[in-house]
Amino acid sequence: MPFCLERSLLDNQGRPDVVAVWDDDDGNQWLVALDLKVVGGVQGCSAITVTAQTPGCLLSQSALRQIPLAEIERAAFKTDVIEPTPRASGRGPQSGMALTDDDLQAVADAYITARNQRIPVQAFVADRFGVAVSTAAKRIAAARRRGFITPDTPPK
Repeated sequence: MPFCLERSLLDNQGRPDVVAVWDDDDGNQWLVALDLKVVGGVQGCSAITVTAQTPGCLLSQSALRQIPLAEIERAAFKTDVIEPTPRASGRGPQSGMALTDDDLQAVADAYITARNQRIPVQAFVADRFGVAVSTAAKRIAAARRRGFITPDTPPK
């Protein structure tokens, strides 16, 4: 599921800030367009448009859950010249697989974003990664246990 940013244009007057080309697990190709904002010092996505590039392909819940939004967003804010990333999934592993440090860092980043925006962190993490709220709570707890979230974790 790698993606490649086609365009990253901040302050581009009405057009999406980022357009990424992404292939889902079924081999369908999609354009994922993001509008990015910085609100109160927190970087994030304010709108998304997903367009099928594979003829006859319909957008499903499964495909939506696979979109590596966190990875695309993170890459877009880093630089305007983006290389394709080998690990495109910001969602974490499937059931039964251990969480990697990258997975837990992504959970911690989402946690901090939600905390800074004063919104419920478990619901935000669940929405960000396409998992149940109970799964988000477990991932937050795992991030705390492994030191990615601490009581003195500074806001970003």
